[in-house]
Amino acid sequence: MSLTIAFAIDFKKLTPKVITSGLFLKKYFPEVSKIILFHAIEYFLTPPAYLQPYLEKEKQRLEQDLKALSQSYFNEEIKKNITIETKVILGNFWEALSKFIHQVNPFVVVLGYLPHLLKVPTAEKMVERLNCNFLVVKETPLTKLKRLGCLIDFSESSKMGLNLTTLLSRNPEVEVFCLNVIQPPDFIKKTFLNHDPLEEEINQRNRLWQEWLKSFSNNQEFIQKLRFEIAVGNRLEKIEEFVKKQQIDLLIMGKRGKMVQKGLGSIAREVIKKIEIPILVVDKV
Repeated sequence: MSLTIAFAIDFKKLTPKVITSGLFLKKYFPEVSKIILFHAIEYFLTPPAYLQPYLEKEKQRLEQDLKALSQSYFNEEIKKNITIETKVILGNFWEALSKFIHQVNPFVVVLGYLPHLLKVPTAEKMVERLNCNFLVVKETPLTKLKRLGCLIDFSESSKMGLNLTTLLSRNPEVEVFCLNVIQPPDFIKKTFLNHDPLEEEINQRNRLWQEWLKSFSNNQEFIQKLRFEIAVGNRLEKIEEFVKKQQIDLLIMGKRGKMVQKGLGSIAREVIKKIEIPILVVDKV
């Protein structure tokens, strides 16, 4: 099986961290045979005809910039084992970008994320709208992978995240910490005669976890690595505490929870905004 990693390049502050993180991630996936550096020219309406020559010149300039960037980061040793390509995407932004993702079918897209006070960052919109996995990088690049964190909400999306975790944890040095958060409304709505509702909820989720582990029964080495914990309280606060307490290097989560059929779930959106370490958002495996 041959895999492709795509690096979203905007030539801004986080570009070096995006490339550094993507190259580091590639070390854990020997199946990767191609890296594509791409830049999408942002325009959302069809430009008038008189602007087309300018856009073509801009595209040519960006193609040269991408090739120069490629040459500065990818030495001959890397190029011996992997194909390096560059691509400038020109056209209606979302249509052209969606077409590119569909054609390339990257295993993961690596992109930088800078929060914005007044608007939704383009990176966040990409994670929401495009159907692929994303490695979201902020100020801290991915340069080590000893302690993996995996968020579990027992949705299909988070199960895909756990499946992807099995691939990242093939290195014997990697530890895996899994977190499920019970936010009070989850169990207050339920009534249990002669039972503590919180205790009953915790027991139920532990049973669900044991059921989940059965699907990994042929990978006992992975099961032995897993450390599962349940926290009670505000989800985002507990996730932040978990990341700090366990000194997580990379946080893995599904793109959406049980209630969302497409797009980006509300908790995933808040995690992307607030958590500073690299985050792997899983949409498919």
